[in-house]
Parts: sequence; structure tokens; C-alpha cells
Amino acid sequence: MFDFLQLPTELQCSIISSLDPITLIAVSQTCRRLRKLIDPQRVHFAERLLALETLDKYGAPVTSFREQEPEEWWDSSFWACTSCLRLLPTKLFTPPYIYNYQYNKPLRKDFDAYGMLTSWSPTAPTSGTRLGDDDNTDNDPIWERCPRAGLRHRRRCVECCFQRGELVPISHEMNRGTEKVPVLSLRDMPFPTHLDRYFPGFSDTLENDRPDVNCPVPHYLQYLAGPWSMHIIRCPGCSSWKEMRDFRMGPAYNRWFPTITRRIGTTGPRRPDWNGVVLTDKLINKSLCNSCFAEKNGREELAKVLCRRYKYCIELQEDCISGPVAFGWDFFYQSLNGAGLPRTYIHESRTLLLHTGLLGKQDWRKLTVRSYEDVVAIKSCLGKLRDILDRAKTATGRKISKVERKYADLEKALINGEPYWRWLKACQDDVDGNPDLVVEWALDRDGASIS
Repeated sequence: MFDFLQLPTELQCSIISSLDPITLIAVSQTCRRLRKLIDPQRVHFAERLLALETLDKYGAPVTSFREQEPEEWWDSSFWACTSCLRLLPTKLFTPPYIYNYQYNKPLRKDFDAYGMLTSWSPTAPTSGTRLGDDDNTDNDPIWERCPRAGLRHRRRCVECCFQRGELVPISHEMNRGTEKVPVLSLRDMPFPTHLDRYFPGFSDTLENDRPDVNCPVPHYLQYLAGPWSMHIIRCPGCSSWKEMRDFRMGPAYNRWFPTITRRIGTTGPRRPDWNGVVLTDKLINKSLCNSCFAEKNGREELAKVLCRRYKYCIELQEDCISGPVAFGWDFFYQSLNGAGLPRTYIHESRTLLLHTGLLGKQDWRKLTVRSYEDVVAIKSCLGKLRDILDRAKTATGRKISKVERKYADLEKALINGEPYWRWLKACQDDVDGNPDLVVEWALDRDGASIS
């Protein structure tokens, strides 16, 4: 069997210098003699990480930067932080370190052209230099062989940036929080509803099956259907970085930030939170993740806050469902004018609308379905309206297509929204009956996850 250690030192060095950065570190860890011979420096450990991040399981090089569009690429890619020498997921880096091509992984064509040989040589300096400063050595580290991604060795994770004091809000536009508790913008993510944004996967833990239909969104609330801004926050209690939902922050709409971008010498206005509280620096500095909040205040207090938040999201979804129904009532009421119906039937229809429970008001656009009694009242009124229209057609012998279309739209809005509304109420009943369900979900999940 071939014994590598029996070779002359010159041959050993010649073979070692032709290794790739990953194998170099692996060989140096096989025995004390090779450890002393190779004597890997910080630059060699950094090269190893920069080589590891190009493997398929950590997000291989691509043929074009345009291919690096989110979804599975965002979740499956890992990146080297050459400050703390760790391989970390994408969510622990600010977007400039990911989307700027100079900090990005090399393209496939560059990767194949420049190769992955280590920069180690027996004449390399043993003192090493600190990455992030001006590195002047006689060797060519792997990042210098690929000019298109020549700043990879200066890439730092959010924690290293925080420890180096680089996340001061006044000078760092990505920080929407404070110097003590940074709030960093990550990327936009599509979520169909508020519940999916702030309680992702929680409904799967309940016994009620989610209906196949999506929550209907009226045209005047279409802005809520767009992508949601995702933020990562450093908890002052456990010093871990987690997504904003883990701090019980967030608004009713998707394009929300704790503050607007700050310019040097100025402070942007604060934005109100979901419960109407304006977030000040003092409140942000006291923000704790779910785990730290439960440890400090108890699970019962966490349950109260999360249940209020969950109910708030439920009510927002009810508003979305009620919108098409409310506008349907208003359009139907207005269509009675000039419909060609006898005045008797018009008066009977309007009287029915104005004296039917929650519908007994002129401004139906403010109608919101909150209880099972509301659904019963609406369906009962629809049945009576159908009877009035049938009698009116029989009495006049004429078509009333305009009123019929508005009635069909109103009936369709109720049919489309009722299954989803009943599912929302069932979920709310489950949470009200056992508030600890939402606490278990919040404490068991990965708080840093953005999906």
C-alpha cells in the first residue's frame, strides 16, 4: 500500500499544492505531521468555504445571474461568511451580498475556466492576513482568479456585520430598526392571505381542512394580493436572527416597514403596527422573539398576544370575503332604478333590503360578515329576493336581465366566499377553545424561516 508520509517532503508539497481547497483542509486534519507541514492559515479555510458553496448541495454555480431567482434557489443555497468562517443560508445575508455579482458565486463558465486549485504553497507566508482587509500575497486565492466574483472573500453575514458596527440605521439603508435591534429587509415573498404571511402552516395543524378555493379579494383590496416584504430582526434576548412574524410585528398591508429608509442626519417617520401602536425606538429595542417572550412573561401571555393577532388576521380575511357581497348588495339596489319593474315589486325589494338584520342600512359597502347569523340573514334575504323577481317576471311577462345579472353576481359572491368563511370561523373556534395550539406552533417552528 502506498505510504504518502514516506515520500520526500518536496514531493509531498508538490502533491499537496495540486489539491483543491476542500481536500487541502481534509488532508491537514489526518495527522499531526501533515497538519504541521501544511499549517493552513485563515485564507485557506476561507478558500475551503468558498469552494464548498459551489457544490450542488449548497447551490452550484449557474450559467447566468438571471437564473438566481428566489423560491427553491433561495431556500437551498448556502453562502460562505469569511468573517466567522461559516457556511450559512441565504436568509442570514443582506441582499447586496447575494445579488451583487461581485459578491455572488462565480458563473459556471468562470468556474470551469479558472478551476479550484488551492493557493497553498510551501513558500506561502505562515502569518496569514485578515480577510476583509487588503490581501497582498504571492499566491492567487481562488477569488482572485474569477474577477467577475472577485469580492466573495469580503462577504459577511448579518451577525458579523452587526458585531462590526456596520448596521447603524443612519448610515445603513437596509436597517429599518435601531442600532440595538436591527430590522433588515430581505426580499419579497408571495402569500395568498394574511394568515399565510403571519401564521404559515398553522392551519395544517388544525382538524379543519382548508377549502380548495382561495379567499376572494375585492378589486379595491388587490394591493393586498401582491408580494409581502420580508424582514429579519436580531432578538436582543437570545441574539438570534428571526423573521419579523416571530416578534409579533407586522401591518394589515404588505408593503410595510417599521420605518422608511433613513437618510444621513434625518429620521424617517414611524409606521403603526397591526394593533395601531406606532413603533418607537424604545418599543423596538424591547422587542423579543416568541421564545424569549414566553420565557420572560409566560406561555399564557404569549397565547393572549398570538390569539389577538390571529383574530385580527381572521377579521381581515372576513373583510375580503364581505367586500364582493357588500358591493353586490349595493349594485343590486341601484339596478332596481330603471329596471322596468312595477313600483310595487321595487318597493317590496327595497323594503326587504332595508329591514333585514345587518342589511338594514343604506351603505352596504360597510357590510361585514362576522357571525353565522349574518350568513343566515343574507341567504334568507337572497331567497326572498329570488321569489320577488320570479313574481315580477310572471306578472309583467318581460325580461329583467339587468336586475337578474346583478342578482347572479350577488349570489355568486356569496357562494364563492361562504366555504372559505366557514373554514375561517372553524379555525377561530379551535384557537379560542385551545389557545395553546398557536403557542406550540410558534415555539416549535424555525423562527428564521421566511416561507
